Amino acid sequence: LFRKASANRPLLLLYRNEPCVVIGRNQNPWKEINQTALRQANVPFIRRRSGGGTVYHDMGNTNFSLHLPRTSFERRKGSELAVEALKKLKVPDVWETMVGRSVASVRSPVRNIVEFKPDVTHESFSKALCAAFCEKFGAEIKVVEIGEEIMEKNAFAAERDFIEKSATELESWEWKYGQTLEFTHVIESTANERQLYANIVAKHGIITSCRLTMDGKEDGLQSLCADLVGKRYGMLQDSEFNIGTPELDVLHWLQHEM
Repeated sequence: LFRKASANRPLLLLYRNEPCVVIGRNQNPWKEINQTALRQANVPFIRRRSGGGTVYHDMGNTNFSLHLPRTSFERRKGSELAVEALKKLKVPDVWETMVGRSVASVRSPVRNIVEFKPDVTHESFSKALCAAFCEKFGAEIKVVEIGEEIMEKNAFAAERDFIEKSATELESWEWKYGQTLEFTHVIESTANERQLYANIVAKHGIITSCRLTMDGKEDGLQSLCADLVGKRYGMLQDSEFNIGTPELDVLHWLQHEM
């Protein structure tokens, strides 16, 4: 919508997602997400095109995106719109605290609207938000529904290729991991009664340098260090290396720690 819709008129997008974790455009997926727990729960993660912090989505989470002309954009307008919708639903004034709060990559408390008013649903909130949007921006309500079932019926055929191409890009390794800015991961722990240390630098998801020690010594680990350079961080497979003990033990340790 941001790329295709007119930039001269306000637009409101409401949507829900199946369970997933969403990170900001410039965030580090290994720092923000417990990748092991994510895989065990069979929950995907997505890197959004915009900035902001990491959040969890499911069907109980109603999201909205407010598109405004650049000349009239103010961050607070989105929060004010949500507050007006909640007022229409007669949710207590505690939600006034939403106004003016910026998005930050820090842990924040989360409360559910139904804790304050149990009869509020996704549908009722969406309807109230649309009404508040029309009142605030003087627009007539013109609701267009888009979903997988509708797309499968060949609706919006002109936009289908663009949507599918964008979805494919968002799911690619290059976007999810390859967009990660340079970072350094220092790991120290004990395994099999040996003191292990690793200093790994990665850029765009690719390891660029590495230093490994066992009991304070690099002896016997130089070839593993050299082999790690150029590999995808967090995606190390035994089949990529031709090594024996103790390097293989160190590789398994790295796989676990990453």
